[in-house]
Amino acid sequence: MKKVITSFLLMFLLCFSVAFAADVDVVKCGTYILDGSTEYTNGKLIIKQIHNKNIQGDQFIFYFDVMRGTETQTPKVTRYSNFAAIDKKDGKIKGVLDLETKKLEFAFDGDKINVVCSGFFPKDLEGSYTFLESYFELTQPMAVAFLETLPPPMTSLTKVNRPYKIELASDKVKKGSIMYYSAKAVNLNTKKVFARYLITEDLKQVILENK
Repeated sequence: MKKVITSFLLMFLLCFSVAFAADVDVVKCGTYILDGSTEYTNGKLIIKQIHNKNIQGDQFIFYFDVMRGTETQTPKVTRYSNFAAIDKKDGKIKGVLDLETKKLEFAFDGDKINVVCSGFFPKDLEGSYTFLESYFELTQPMAVAFLETLPPPMTSLTKVNRPYKIELASDKVKKGSIMYYSAKAVNLNTKKVFARYLITEDLKQVILENK
């Protein structure tokens, strides 16, 4: 049985829908490239603003894919995805993810994002990133972070189904005129798929099909 669990409509669809706020971006969304990237040290930062009333205030989902190394040193790859709150003050826009033992800060300035880490966040993520393109592609870590922000009863990502992993299909699915990312949740103990998801490209709607 399929059910829509998030929608852009400003109303609940049945009892499984989460409404979104007005679609007004305050950050420049898309793909950014780490300044000074070389063959051995390079990185990208993907961001997309999320207008989800289930998440308090304006936020954006982000994904880092950073490699740091040298010709003589094996490169270290760091990947990380989560949500950051948007802080608009004195004409400046900042993004902040403040956890108990670590903090990640984004400073937006036109086509630039300056990233600063503190606490237990890896310093590999730090640096200045320059806007490359507005094209957005959902990644595996972003899909996990996105689905886990929604109420577990709506996604079936409950304690009963833990431990689990979420797998994102490499190909998109088209239904009518709408393109979706396809994902599935697998219980790591039983190896069985217990939920399948269709996520719109703009992250404004998720369709859940329980198994």
